[in-house]
Amino acid sequence: MRTLRVLLGIAVCACVLAGCGYSLRSLLPSDYQHISVESFANAIDITQESEDLYRYRTFYPNIEIDLTREIIERFNVDGRLTVTPQGQAELVMSGKITDFIRQPLRVTDDDRAEEYRLVIVAEVALKDTRTNTYLWQESQLQGEATYFTGRTNEAQTVALAVKDLAKRIVERTIENW
Repeated sequence: MRTLRVLLGIAVCACVLAGCGYSLRSLLPSDYQHISVESFANAIDITQESEDLYRYRTFYPNIEIDLTREIIERFNVDGRLTVTPQGQAELVMSGKITDFIRQPLRVTDDDRAEEYRLVIVAEVALKDTRTNTYLWQESQLQGEATYFTGRTNEAQTVALAVKDLAKRIVERTIENW
């Protein structure tokens, strides 16, 4: 009986150590080492009507500059790709912000919004400069954050949503999911 427990314990340990195939390595091929991040554009069209009555499209100045800066910072912190000028990079990232939505999440009895969700939507593409082909393109990548009116500064929440979107863009590039 004791031998059976020992063998069972060894089998369980072997299964745990074998893992499920998850790796912390980048899925990006090793021949990609440099990336250039073009300045993102702000292509938000506030005149376009939203299908959802509770989604308020708005314009937020300089958000594209903040997003470009945050993406570059995330790549620098990650370290798996070096950010370089466009002529020296195997990869070029380009994109534009297509939507900025302020959506009420919690409303009081007298129809005042107490909590909002901010959603930034971007169209992003990653191009291999050697083959002139796109490795991936996404038309609806989103970053979001929430805030309570009167308790949180909206500008700080916008910065959090920008960070969330930049994180998702870098993860999409590095992890290639």
